[in-house]
Amino acid sequence: YAEIYRYIPVEFVVMRHSLLKLFGVSKGSLDSNVGHFILTFSILAVATIVILALRGTGLTQGNAFGVVLDFTGGIAGSITSFILPALFYLKLMPSKEKLFFPCVFMLVFGFIIMIDVPVLSVLSILGYNTR
Repeated sequence: YAEIYRYIPVEFVVMRHSLLKLFGVSKGSLDSNVGHFILTFSILAVATIVILALRGTGLTQGNAFGVVLDFTGGIAGSITSFILPALFYLKLMPSKEKLFFPCVFMLVFGFIIMIDVPVLSVLSILGYNTR
């Protein structure tokens, strides 16, 4: 569980900004250290409650939690890391650019990963040796 706690603070900047926008609060209203601390502590408290709830229900035991992480990482990770940057580049730049073909390769690779990781996760659930 330590890796989850190490990862969450990295996302606090994005989460704080998104929550402020979601609730229509201006960024300037949180200039004080107290407001910043309360929002950050609240985000950490909610994340801790979610982690403890998952642990309490047994979803972190065995392969269940790993399967969830495989699906989200395989799909969302490939979209944000490979597919969207490649699509943006292909849309914005002319096809004569020198990075056009590496970008197409990155796009195809992203789709392969997006399909491959969930399929391998399902196969491991079904008991097939995927290693």
